Amino acid sequence: MDQAKLQSQASRNIDIKRGFNCSSHPALCVEPFNCQTYDGPQGLDIGAAIAKNGRANLQSWCQEPQYHEFLSQCIVEKDLVKAGQIQYNNTKAGKHGPNTFQMDGSYCFIEGHCLNRAVHANTTLPEAEAQCNARFGHTAWTTFGDPQSPDTMTHANFMSTRHKLDLSKGFQDQESTRGFLLLACAMGNYHCDVMYCKETYCKDQEMIQKYSHFLDDLGWTKTTEEWFVGASK
Repeated sequence: MDQAKLQSQASRNIDIKRGFNCSSHPALCVEPFNCQTYDGPQGLDIGAAIAKNGRANLQSWCQEPQYHEFLSQCIVEKDLVKAGQIQYNNTKAGKHGPNTFQMDGSYCFIEGHCLNRAVHANTTLPEAEAQCNARFGHTAWTTFGDPQSPDTMTHANFMSTRHKLDLSKGFQDQESTRGFLLLACAMGNYHCDVMYCKETYCKDQEMIQKYSHFLDDLGWTKTTEEWFVGASK
């Protein structure tokens, strides 16, 4: 879902002074989102770190309210499985763009989410932040969005040239997906994304046939890091 999110950001320029519409998206006007108090930019600002306080910035979702069902189930209700199913159904129905279903499907395999055992149905946001630290290093995801961050610039370059790609066939490499994964860490939906993948795309025979080769190609079948396989019991 991160993919469609960035696509929608590029096409909108709404003055945040109009205020957040809590009537349309009441699920985001409660803890921990508190969009009723949001006074930042509309559309993610790739000019400043998103998680600038060193923690996932859940209020950044006030810029992307179309994901309220997914976020409410994952972050508020803490039902990661149901959240993933909701997002999968919405994405498959084309609600987040014509190519997003394939983009998200390929992302799940390219980034190894289908074999990730560290994230499970009860993973919490603090646990997800710790996994982001272990996977990327704290600085990489907490500075994402800052133009001084190499990852920000790589992602911005990809977004500026994506119109030249045939994304109906999904992503083809980690250079294209890494930014979306860092974004998930910064916005607080890393664990939501992993379960979204594990409960849906990773079980979808069409997606398995198209994209499961990435699990071998990129070494995920041999990965043993604790942030990926989970702590030993």
